[in-house]
Amino acid sequence: MNDRGVVTAKEGGHYNPPARTGNNTPSRTEPSAASRNNVFHPKELPPVQHPAPPNTGNTRTDQKYQQQQEKLVQRQNQERQNLQQKQEQEHQRLAQQKASDSRTQQVEQRHQQQTQQLQQKHEQQQQQIQQKQAPKSSTHK
Repeated sequence: MNDRGVVTAKEGGHYNPPARTGNNTPSRTEPSAASRNNVFHPKELPPVQHPAPPNTGNTRTDQKYQQQQEKLVQRQNQERQNLQQKQEQEHQRLAQQKASDSRTQQVEQRHQQQTQQLQQKHEQQQQQIQQKQAPKSSTHK
């Protein structure tokens, strides 16, 4: 259909995104730049990163922070699954309605935007929790 990886939904079939090759493979070192550009659906995103375990020197605090991080990862994975399921239902509706290529492309563009917004939200949440859990530096003289 075009060179951006948009594929039309097939009648009665399950949507299978195009294979990821070469330069559109997400980078582990820079997920926001590499993976955001060519990702159309949540299942194409790299796995949610588990931050390094906190090490504050206080076992209780470390356990509390670890639980907060795990809870965030679980919630983010659930949000990804929910969005993926919603998008797959839209693919099925498109197939049943025998939607035109232009309609399918519009839906795919919206899916890409939804996925990118979700990824940005999750990155911000990870940054916020890491900032909250960062050791407080003492600036007293």
